[in-house]
Amino acid sequence: RFDIYTDSIAYTMLKHIYHGIDHNFYDLEFSDSDIQSAQYFELRCNLERMYIDVGTDTRHYCHHFGGFFLPYRRHSYRTGPYYSTKKAVSWRKNRFFLTGAGIRTIFCSERACRLLNSICKGIEYADVVNETTHKPVRDLYEIKFSVSIPFDFVVGGKTYKCKRCGKDIFILPDRCQIRIKKEGFCSGYNCFGLGNERYVVTREIMDFLKEKGMNRNLKFTPIIVV
Repeated sequence: RFDIYTDSIAYTMLKHIYHGIDHNFYDLEFSDSDIQSAQYFELRCNLERMYIDVGTDTRHYCHHFGGFFLPYRRHSYRTGPYYSTKKAVSWRKNRFFLTGAGIRTIFCSERACRLLNSICKGIEYADVVNETTHKPVRDLYEIKFSVSIPFDFVVGGKTYKCKRCGKDIFILPDRCQIRIKKEGFCSGYNCFGLGNERYVVTREIMDFLKEKGMNRNLKFTPIIVV
């Protein structure tokens, strides 16, 4: 982590490239009462592995040109699978989930799939592909939720218009407590997608993961329902 002053040229360039950047980054701490009173949580994984990435042939960009440090990709989205340099993953006994460096997507083991299927309503899995053989990596799956919360029900997001195609892009609040209107949750489901690679689960899922000892390297951030 490093500091960039808001009156510097570098900060101006970053603001131009990353429209949703905020110079005040912080991590929230919650009391036991905050966690006990919440019914929905944003789920994150903090165990990063460098061997998972998105192949360059599985991305789509409206606009792609050279930028600050990295190529500037305007509102990119994934159109194919994740890739890995490994052919198989060896999991420790008390670990079930991991993520890739610089991404939010959560991956899990086959054992985790079986346990999650017993409680999650609306969960799906996708293979991770070896970048050399193009065959599925053994015992490694991308977690996907079939039901997503519409952006119209998220409070505090930012919208900007792409100068190239005119598309409205919605940026979710980052590193802060998310507020969602209660109408955004679809009845009959206990896990939801939220934007690009973000996950929302109910208290039922959180308690299940803790009970089964599957919560190592997972972080649950309470969501405010308004």
